[in-house]
Amino acid sequence: MIRRGCGSSSIVGTKRRWAPGERDAALCWLEDLHAQYHQRAWLGSDPLQFVHRYPDPADQEVVGLIAASLAYGNVTVIHRSIEDVLHRMAGAPAAWLRGTPDREVYRAMAGFRHRWTDAVALGDLLVGMARAIRTHGSLGWLFRELDRPAEDYRDTLTAWVGVLRTSASRGGRHLLADPAANSPCKRLYLFARWMIRQDAIDPGCWAGLDPSRLVIPLDTHIFAFAKAARFTRRVRPDGCAAQEITTVFRILRPDDPVRYDFALTRPGILHGWRPGIRPPWLNRRPTPLNA
Repeated sequence: MIRRGCGSSSIVGTKRRWAPGERDAALCWLEDLHAQYHQRAWLGSDPLQFVHRYPDPADQEVVGLIAASLAYGNVTVIHRSIEDVLHRMAGAPAAWLRGTPDREVYRAMAGFRHRWTDAVALGDLLVGMARAIRTHGSLGWLFRELDRPAEDYRDTLTAWVGVLRTSASRGGRHLLADPAANSPCKRLYLFARWMIRQDAIDPGCWAGLDPSRLVIPLDTHIFAFAKAARFTRRVRPDGCAAQEITTVFRILRPDDPVRYDFALTRPGILHGWRPGIRPPWLNRRPTPLNA
């Protein structure tokens, strides 16, 4: 499905010209990167580490949405803020949300701040989550109830965000971006990846959903790679850019277009690597595989 507002550039991914043998070279390079970085040894550099602390899927989805929603800014500060929220939830996040009255949720978050997210914004998010869990059984069941057949999950996520935002009238709406507004929705797509994919990194606690419908979480690392790799012509990392980039990844891996997301972001986060201006599989300069 082509998103209204993206124009003809929304299909640029399907028209990317590959030199002879280049598609195979790209896939080989990505698989090598995946083998090196898509490992639990690197989870300490990612907020996903907090999800892995909890074996219960009910806790995993709650912790996942909190962690993804706060995943902006300095990595150390992000992790400290997530730790702070989980400490306030008394060690059992899902049970705490189900059993805590709305007023007590806001009271428990008093004094919290993560950059421009304050206690009210966080409280709005948590109350919206709590109400959805009480009504639908879990965040995942709400997602399934809203899902309709489509190429990807953008419309489902728009409806899902709409339900959770009902409690966010006072300042928490920025924590849940809307795909319909052409936002890159990096944190929302990150959360969806964690919940729907299942392997050594992604817990996949929303069983039975199709990872081929996921959209790439577009951060600065992925956007820089995609520009160098000629996966997009977009100037800004917006929703249309995320769509274009996902289209190319879907050509390479129709079953799993976000397979390389975690691995592609590690070299920049861990080593400060930048991909340059050419596809990295064509570069003679050092790559994250041998730098």
